[in-house]
Amino acid sequence: MMRLRRLIGPGAALVLLLGLVSNACAGSLTLVVTAADGNFVTITGGPFGTVSNGGNSLTVTSIAALNTFLSTNGSAAQFTSLSASSNFAPGFGNAAGSFVTQAGSVYYDQTLTASGLTGKVTVQAFQTGFVLPSGPSGTMQSSATANFTEATAGSTASFTSTYNSGTTAAALLMTSTGDNQNDYSPSNLTSIPTFVTPFELSNTTVFNLVKDPNFQSTDGFSGSTTVTTASVPEPGTLGLLLTGNIFLVFLTYLRRRGAAA
Repeated sequence: MMRLRRLIGPGAALVLLLGLVSNACAGSLTLVVTAADGNFVTITGGPFGTVSNGGNSLTVTSIAALNTFLSTNGSAAQFTSLSASSNFAPGFGNAAGSFVTQAGSVYYDQTLTASGLTGKVTVQAFQTGFVLPSGPSGTMQSSATANFTEATAGSTASFTSTYNSGTTAAALLMTSTGDNQNDYSPSNLTSIPTFVTPFELSNTTVFNLVKDPNFQSTDGFSGSTTVTTASVPEPGTLGLLLTGNIFLVFLTYLRRRGAAA
């Protein structure tokens, strides 16, 4: 998946003026928020967000500035919270499984009256440089939640996980039914035929909220991408397995010889 690292278009001046852009570097947990018109902002910390937990947590603290950027660039979708997390540090991943997550709450602000605004916004979370886990092959689990509240029927959230820009899971689509509250928690597993290191984990949620003149369509969301690898027996274990197999073959031979006699 192509990573977005700059701002373009008429909304760029606003964000640059506020000093909210920080270029992502290898190994940095990163959020990319894209407005309806295609302009985007890249967040790795700095004045736009706070990094904590040894670099494994990224929380957007300038929510008001982010929302101004979105409404200036065609999105009536606004955030009340937004964050990402991983288990990258301190060992460049985890032997039992590495992950990248995103979470927050987004709503359609029906008080915005500018023409041409839509409820679309995209959030991508990614981290490069994982070296753990390692193995010949693996599995990627993609999981998401959508907690729609007073969201107009047809409002959607679509979550997709990607491993190393080449293996992408099927999208998890969640659609509001228009009830006062309807919740979703889909997941899927995707095979990784050849596991390589270092690798990148990425996930993307595309929101498309429908305006309701009477209610504030809201989605409290989360999404996670987790990879594990197929275990390879240690040399000692392989030796035991081979010894056991040879013994079974020899035992079978003796039994057949005894029966023949």
